Amino acid sequence: VGRTPSFLNSDRNSPAFYTAMTDSISRTGGWQGELWARRKSGEEYPQWLTITAVRGIDGTISNYVGTHYDITERRKAERHTIEVAEQNARRSTIDGAIQAFRDSLESVLATVTAPSRVVVIDDASTDTGLTETLRQLARARRWPRW
Repeated sequence: VGRTPSFLNSDRNSPAFYTAMTDSISRTGGWQGELWARRKSGEEYPQWLTITAVRGIDGTISNYVGTHYDITERRKAERHTIEVAEQNARRSTIDGAIQAFRDSLESVLATVTAPSRVVVIDDASTDTGLTETLRQLARARRWPRW
């Protein structure tokens, strides 16, 4: 109470940001949006702010009323959701590539009637599911295991 919006200044918000905010308040009588603010301790945090200009009888702005909401936990939840979605996308891509390889390999092996050699690479660094798939394919076709 009794202060202008400039008391909200944070190093993360540019001067142009505050200029646009005050211009909006002057033109429309209010502003709302996300910005970085400071706690009394000096720590910066994200907040949702709504500012309304209070006009006097003559139409000039006499005061500002602002309400704010700390959205730190909301941002953490959003970051977590994005991280989970990215992990799922990576897993899906890898799983899809492995499945496509397995399908291609099975298709190729299905056309082979009497293989002269089948080599199953059993390397600890490879996908164990792929190695097991190759073994199952070899057993299903009664190929000898080397």
